[in-house]
Amino acid sequence: MNFISILLIIKKGRKERVDHIVSKMISRLRNVSIRFKLLFYFIVIIILCISTLSILGGNIYKKSMEEEANAYTDQMLEQVWNTIESTIQENDNIMYYLANEDDVKLFMEQQTTTEEMKNSVTEQILVYQQRHPEIAGTVIVNQYDQFISNEMIRVSRDPLTEETWYKKAVESPEKIQLISNPIGRNLKNQFSYQ
Repeated sequence: MNFISILLIIKKGRKERVDHIVSKMISRLRNVSIRFKLLFYFIVIIILCISTLSILGGNIYKKSMEEEANAYTDQMLEQVWNTIESTIQENDNIMYYLANEDDVKLFMEQQTTTEEMKNSVTEQILVYQQRHPEIAGTVIVNQYDQFISNEMIRVSRDPLTEETWYKKAVESPEKIQLISNPIGRNLKNQFSYQ
């Protein structure tokens, strides 16, 4: 006999043993009372139901929680975006109103400014700043390197008209410029907000 025939005999022997065990179980099941059969069937059905529910329930719960978390994250991102957009629009409106004030227009056209003009423009800036405490400071710079601000001061004597933020604003006056990094600017706040 070769190896394959030995393997087939072993497999055949195992199959016969399994068939024998199954036939014994079936004959025992036929010979037991109906009460035991019902109990056995109910236990099998209950085990199947519990295992199915636990597997499916866990997966369904996990999937629903992931969907809920994703939906909540999307909602939060949308709210943050709407808040940022609203704040930018509000600041744009403030700049528009300030730019259309008569005293500000006059300041933008003159090479020299009087103390009375500075006070008038500063009062107009303060009106908006009092209504919007989130604004740390406002500065108005004209083309002659004159500036008016309520809380911001010049760091050095270098002209503000040479600053990158000023050049960007002059290049596109209809757009709001969001420049977040204050390092290297020639302006700083009189008060520390840290």
